[in-house]
Amino acid sequence: MAIRDSFENNPTDLESVTAPSPEHPDARSAIEAILKAHPDLGADDDWITFEADAAGKDAIIEIANNQVNFCNEEVDLAGLLRTQGLTALADCIHPGGANRDDLTIWVVEKASPQELVEIIDFAFTKALGLGDSYKLQAEHQS
Repeated sequence: MAIRDSFENNPTDLESVTAPSPEHPDARSAIEAILKAHPDLGADDDWITFEADAAGKDAIIEIANNQVNFCNEEVDLAGLLRTQGLTALADCIHPGGANRDDLTIWVVEKASPQELVEIIDFAFTKALGLGDSYKLQAEHQS
């Protein structure tokens, strides 16, 4: 099942989120809100840019078309998920590229909406080293 097929169609004008904020006390709730607001992500060449920071570190993740893009940052996302005991999540992803060896882009397959939120949150907290209390800004791009 594709990312965009995983969410019920929930039309909204939500184009950006920030966490922490009154609407989203933590980054995880903000990630979930913007993903639910755009269930057809990638269908019209749109994407969501997530920017996060904590303790002087920052990171960017873009998602669209069933891909999690770390831009120029190589991340062994599947390996890190497995070391944390999250094998089911690791089994939902593989590296991008023609030879499945591009560690800057990960293809997400068969992930539920909650699993996708978990993957993105894990990427920021563990894979990119921001820890549990990171600040997040996300924006829908088209």
